[in-house]
Parts: sequence; C-alpha cells; structure tokens
Amino acid sequence: MAFHSVFFKDLFFGVPKKENVKEEKVDGTTPEDFLILLGYLYRVDDTITVDNWEKLAKMALHFQIQVVKDAVEYFLMDHYEVAIWSDAKKLTIGDKYGMESYKEATLEGISYEHNVENLKKTEQYKGFTKELEDRIEERVEEIKKDKEKN
Repeated sequence: MAFHSVFFKDLFFGVPKKENVKEEKVDGTTPEDFLILLGYLYRVDDTITVDNWEKLAKMALHFQIQVVKDAVEYFLMDHYEVAIWSDAKKLTIGDKYGMESYKEATLEGISYEHNVENLKKTEQYKGFTKELEDRIEERVEEIKKDKEKN
C-alpha cells in the first residue's frame, strides 16, 4: 500500500501519532469499498466496471493513489457504456476527481458552439470550477478558429 500511496506511506512509515498502536482507523471509506481497492491493487480482482469506478476514484483521490486514478481515468475514456454519458456529466466527473486527461478528451470531443451553449444550460455547469469554465471558453475559441479555417 505504501508503494502506491503517500497516505499509506505516511501512515506506515511516518512518525506515529501514538506509541505502540497496533491498529489505525482508516477514514474515508467503508470496509467493502476498501476491499475493492485492495482487490484492484493486488490484482485479485483488477476489473474496473461501471459499478465500481466511482468507489475506486474516490479512494484514489482520498488516499492519493495515482496508479488507481490513472486506471479509472483510462476506463472512463475507453469504456463504451461511459461514452454515451453527457458532456456535462463527464466534465463533472473529471473536475471532481482531478482527471485532467478525461476532461480534455471530453472537451476535444465538443465540435460545435451550440454543444457548448447546451452544456452551459445544464445543472452540472453551475457546479464547475472557474478553471473548467475558463477552459470551456478556450474550447469555444478553438472551435471558432477551426470553423474559420474551413
């Protein structure tokens, strides 16, 4: 665990909070979800699915496990069931879990200004960070430049 995670490296090898502690409570997950993470890391069950990707993404973010975050991001970019999700949902996920490649891939898939206008009308758009809103505006400019070239 410490090999993959700054959180666990500090927990196992950092300065102990108390002397002679045999157990440490791990907040931020349930035992069932933690088993999914362990199964993935130790290749017992390393399948990412539509049902478990979000649990893995949450734990990857919480426990600072880049390899799991990267795997979930790749799954989201490559899985056919995810491809049909709305751009607003995809961008929300990318923003929430710090998945820059997923956000960029989603933005690159937006080809028309009217798609951006529709995106701005969604409930999810209201929750976007300022950085994401700025990047969406940059994408609009890219679309306009591409349109002018053709």
